[in-house]
Amino acid sequence: MLRGAVAGRYAEALYDIAVRDRAVDQIEQELNDLVTVLKENDELRKVLYHPQVTAADKKELLEKIFAGKISRITANFLALLVDRRLWETVGGLDGTYHPAVAAEKVELCLRAAEQGWATWYQPAASATRPAGAPPDAPGVVEPDALPVLAGRWSARLRGQEAPGHWEQALRRAGGEPTRVLVIDDELPDPRRGSGYGRMHDILQVLDGDLGLQVAFHPRLTPPPLTVAERAGLLGPRARLVTDLDGYLGSDGVDVDVVVVSRPANAERYRPVIDRRLAGRPVVYDAEALFFRRLERQAEVADADARAGLLEQAASMRALERDLASWADHMVTISEDEADTIRPFTRAPVHVVGPRRRGAHPTASAYEARSGACLVAGWAAGPGSPNADGLRWFARDVLPRIRAQLPAFRLLVTGDDPPPDVTWAAGPAVEFVGGLPDLGELYDRVRVAISPTRFGAGVKLKTVEAVQHGVPVVCTLEAAAGLGADLAAAVWVAADAPAFADAVVALAGDRRAWERARQAALAAATGGGEGPGGIEQWPGIIREALAAPTARRTA
Repeated sequence: MLRGAVAGRYAEALYDIAVRDRAVDQIEQELNDLVTVLKENDELRKVLYHPQVTAADKKELLEKIFAGKISRITANFLALLVDRRLWETVGGLDGTYHPAVAAEKVELCLRAAEQGWATWYQPAASATRPAGAPPDAPGVVEPDALPVLAGRWSARLRGQEAPGHWEQALRRAGGEPTRVLVIDDELPDPRRGSGYGRMHDILQVLDGDLGLQVAFHPRLTPPPLTVAERAGLLGPRARLVTDLDGYLGSDGVDVDVVVVSRPANAERYRPVIDRRLAGRPVVYDAEALFFRRLERQAEVADADARAGLLEQAASMRALERDLASWADHMVTISEDEADTIRPFTRAPVHVVGPRRRGAHPTASAYEARSGACLVAGWAAGPGSPNADGLRWFARDVLPRIRAQLPAFRLLVTGDDPPPDVTWAAGPAVEFVGGLPDLGELYDRVRVAISPTRFGAGVKLKTVEAVQHGVPVVCTLEAAAGLGADLAAAVWVAADAPAFADAVVALAGDRRAWERARQAALAAATGGGEGPGGIEQWPGIIREALAAPTARRTA
């Protein structure tokens, strides 16, 4: 039983919670009822006090007896009383430290660890006491208690980090994982498109590997996030770093491997990496070859813009070749882009396929669906491949479709579409904003379109639609880089009339849709890239760490 100071502290804690929840009278009545039940039931008392009945069995019995009859507070308190083997093993709190309550807790944890219990601590935590606070204010280790604590546990504490060295303490507590710094434009919100869904998957895979510790730095300052939002975007263990210089300058902070995505970010942070992280291996995640996007944009641009785009493409080609020679490892999204970049680097080039994690075939039949969707992100603003593709579709393709299917509607996703596309909004085009669950959208439509006329790399929206089992109509550019399994599941149109005819066939003919649907399902469930998929990222990190790297200097 709980007696003396320990019982008093339990009672005080229960009372404080009851006051907080305005349930003092209710808790008091429930405790009185419990006492009555125990007094009147000898068998129940014997089971609860029997040393050979496990705590789990005791708690299960109490749950069955009192389910729905007592509050959550009282139920949790009962469970705590049952599962108090720790107190019996180590003797509870040591009252000699009082009123230094924090020292009592540290002493308890040290004695528990000595008895073989797993103990957890948070070295980054700190406690402050306002001026005038009583000496037994919670969370305060009184200065007079420190010599006593240190004297009793000198041998044990010698293995701990010094006060303030919490970065080292955190790493050691986590088993000294490999520290990975990942840099990209902004938070990897899949709803924004622009490859952020792919980065989201990369971070989730890296964070899920307990041998790795991920810190993510977005070049653009993110909005405030809740803990749940941050975990959803980065992974539950990953750290969000908004001030990279401050982070790298903090005591105890170090990085083992750097991953930097996209050429603009690599160019921006290369001096910082070379100066502050010299000798650490760099994995350059190409995401796409952007000089190709500019070259293809020039092909569809008017004469006035073409010369400027070709000049930008030449500059981008030079930058991307330079980054290829700088990086220790490279990642591309297709074999085609890997073959393009290999002549300009001695670094290993890894091909990580484009399939999204968590994308599964949708279930609705043809009759339960209608129209089409364009899953787009608008982070790149006006003039982006998405904006150009939607303008082309609305201007040159949509009128042909509506002439044959007057009720046809296109749903367009993405937050903040630019003005150069919102003019298309009307009876045939609806902008539905950023959606938390694209699966629901894919389950509503008969067709997904990918009208991209210029770009680089594999078009992830094409792959994602196939993974959801939705027939896809796309341009030649949107089909570029697809593996044979995915290419067999899409309808490729060379011009606007062919694009319209394909959409009409799939949206208006059940048999044609069902044949295309079966092809999409076969590609979605056919195993994808196998070992070349997103799950190979932890292996790339470890390979980069194991290989020698030339030490970089500013």
